[in-house]
Amino acid sequence: MKTFIGSVVDRTQYALLQETLEDSITRDHPVRVLDWVLDRMDWSEWIARYPGGGRPAYPPDVMVKLLAYAYMTGMRSSRIIEHACRNSMDFMWLMSGRKPDHDTIASFRRENIERFVDVFQDGNSGMPRGGACGDGGGGCGWDEGRGKQRERSNRASSTS
Repeated sequence: MKTFIGSVVDRTQYALLQETLEDSITRDHPVRVLDWVLDRMDWSEWIARYPGGGRPAYPPDVMVKLLAYAYMTGMRSSRIIEHACRNSMDFMWLMSGRKPDHDTIASFRRENIERFVDVFQDGNSGMPRGGACGDGGGGCGWDEGRGKQRERSNRASSTS
């Protein structure tokens, strides 16, 4: 007779110790580095472009973070990005629970593509070294990870 593992958790039962979004993303997660870097940029020109009136818009820095992180993780489709905002903890953390639909994401990308590219051309020179999480000691592992990648690529190129 075959046996299978039964249900471990009743999906309708409340959890005694609910985890917050903040707790669910590790301190050294790449989404935190991206958020930290883009928080330090000047968004005043972007904000000035919004005329106001009508329905409240998503903040431009939040939308740029969303697109940048989606691209970092290999997502290009606005429908897939929308799905991630609703179902993936790292995207939920980055968006602070905001859930833009695919049309909003696609419209923002289409209307701001040149400005979006400029952010990363300007922002690359300001990428953090060391204390990327604001702790002064490299808590996010930014330098360590980059150094290990360089070591691996140097070893691979020297063996071939």
